[in-house]
Amino acid sequence: MVHSNSFAFGNSPDGCQFCFNGEDYENYSLGVKKVNVGSTLRFDLTNNISFNSDFKYLRSDVVQQFQPSFRFGSINVDVEDNAFLDAGLRQTLLDVGQTNAGMAKFLNSLVTAL
Repeated sequence: MVHSNSFAFGNSPDGCQFCFNGEDYENYSLGVKKVNVGSTLRFDLTNNISFNSDFKYLRSDVVQQFQPSFRFGSINVDVEDNAFLDAGLRQTLLDVGQTNAGMAKFLNSLVTAL
């Protein structure tokens, strides 16, 4: 089975547990759970005295999903001077003459933090 994704995330011919699916981040309508309870009570104690009471309880839980953003190729890593680059990867890149590496970032942090 061929799973096509996008120009940025490629294809996964055998499926992929960690592949990006844009529909995971789309809300066609908000998820809303509502509870509304209300009551009014009136009781006449005498012709001149009455007891009145109102009760209301409202609760709305709204589930909103945010679309993550992407940065394609706008992040550049200096292979020789970046202290966070793995030493083995640094040497592999330098061996093929790559001193600058372009990266892309999937900014999903806000989505997963909610």
